[in-house]
Amino acid sequence: MIDTVKLRLNYTESPTFNVGQYLDNPKSNMNTETGELWGSGTLRNMHVFYNGGGIAVEGSIGGFLFPNNSRIPKRQDVGTAIEQLSDLLHLPMTNAQVVRLDCGYHWNMERPANHYFPLLCEATYFERLNQTATTLKYAKGGKKETNVLIFYDKAKECKDKGKPLLDGFGENVLRYECRWMSRVSRQFGVGQLLASTLIDKNFYYSMVRKWGDFYESINKSFRGDYVMPLMGNVRFANDFIYSILLNLQDAGVVIDIEKTMKDSNVFGEKGWQYDSLRRSIINRRAKVEQYASYGLTDELNDKVRDVVNNCE
Repeated sequence: MIDTVKLRLNYTESPTFNVGQYLDNPKSNMNTETGELWGSGTLRNMHVFYNGGGIAVEGSIGGFLFPNNSRIPKRQDVGTAIEQLSDLLHLPMTNAQVVRLDCGYHWNMERPANHYFPLLCEATYFERLNQTATTLKYAKGGKKETNVLIFYDKAKECKDKGKPLLDGFGENVLRYECRWMSRVSRQFGVGQLLASTLIDKNFYYSMVRKWGDFYESINKSFRGDYVMPLMGNVRFANDFIYSILLNLQDAGVVIDIEKTMKDSNVFGEKGWQYDSLRRSIINRRAKVEQYASYGLTDELNDKVRDVVNNCE
């Protein structure tokens, strides 16, 4: 499930140690006074940057190991990739620090990927950002994004890159990724997160659980046929209708209305009311979940939870 990583290794060899000799398409420079070399290049799909003090390697584990990027790497594959990087660079990359980590999975779905985006609403601590025909993104940390959750059309990505999907995948392929963009070790509660740790079973399972927990933190809409409960009175019926309409409306539309209300300062000095409004919308949306038939949200929930329960 580990996809893109960024590894940084500080080394103690001579500043004239030339990593560039092991790279594809190397571009290097030298400080004529100190003899220190620095430069960049590629290693298969990996981007490599180096100087006299260390090296940074960034790229997709799946793309590094496999010709087809629709194959999902398992824990053992990550170990293989790190071992190959060490051999090819002649450096102990197992000791490299992990400064970016992406975890992702994709599935065949009943409907096209973008049919699921409108059902994914607000997320705890995240801002729901751009929703396009192919991608939905959440981020936290402001301009310096610390975490990103992204859902996208994997089939279209493969088509655009000219790489066919593996056998067994159709046209409706949805991918969900969690990206730890900075302060990765702190987010996992460890002093140092090394490349060798990525294949540790306990760490790997904790990463997959975090991936699942981030998904669960997203509030969702539930659409389908609704079983009508005994209403009792008109007020209950009005509330029920309002809840159904919230679920039927695209999440982005409701969030845009909330933002417009906040920008218009509709609550005056009572700024706390915006949080109350959001909680009210979330609670109202959830009221009809138990009355909705099995739908697209349930399908995606089941896919994610199955991965968490049976990760490899």
